[in-house]
Amino acid sequence: MTRSSFMSLSVLLGADAYIACSTYPDRPESGPILSISAGDLSLMISPATRGLATDDDLATAHRLAEAITAYVAEIERQHSENACRCDTSIPDTSAA
Repeated sequence: MTRSSFMSLSVLLGADAYIACSTYPDRPESGPILSISAGDLSLMISPATRGLATDDDLATAHRLAEAITAYVAEIERQHSENACRCDTSIPDTSAA
């Protein structure tokens, strides 16, 4: 039995991560390109055939947007919980 190709990549994004989407309205064959750079990693995501977006490309872009929306919602939830745990509403009496 042969196995299918497999690859796994984990990226821990810090404050120095660069994320951008480059579009080229006057040169559609050049983009769009979603770029993520973190440390020594440089990842660029684009449709297989730039400038000739297909129904599949659009569906993939929507799945990507849905995943990013879920990611942002979870980060916001965790951030809110962390802010509650770090509540500084207790008066600081150490200077008294």
